[in-house]
Amino acid sequence: MTEASAALQGQPEATREALTYAPLADIYETKESLVVLAEMPGVDPEDVDLSVENRVLTITGHTTAANPQGDTLAHGEFQSADFRRSFALSEEVDSGKIDASMTDGVLRLVLPKRGPAPARKIVVKRGD
Repeated sequence: MTEASAALQGQPEATREALTYAPLADIYETKESLVVLAEMPGVDPEDVDLSVENRVLTITGHTTAANPQGDTLAHGEFQSADFRRSFALSEEVDSGKIDASMTDGVLRLVLPKRGPAPARKIVVKRGD
């Protein structure tokens, strides 16, 4: 199938030569937060980019196939690849306090929930 026919059939067109994967993800909910675990094998933490815009969390990452120095590659199947996945965040998530860590190719995001609004007294002003 050509790129033009792929676009006509609703499939995304290739704009880069690298493969793009949507990382597999699990989402857990605790009392205080949502926890997202996303698989991004071969991606270094320095090559992960996280952003939140208009309540959409976007995860991107890149991995590069490397040849061992001093050795001759006899057979190669590893390829450079991009990872990209987006999640719509509810108003319940405090996006300013998201925490991220990565271990063994698994990205862990902790999305804290907003606490209840604190009680406050509202002063009534005299109208003229």
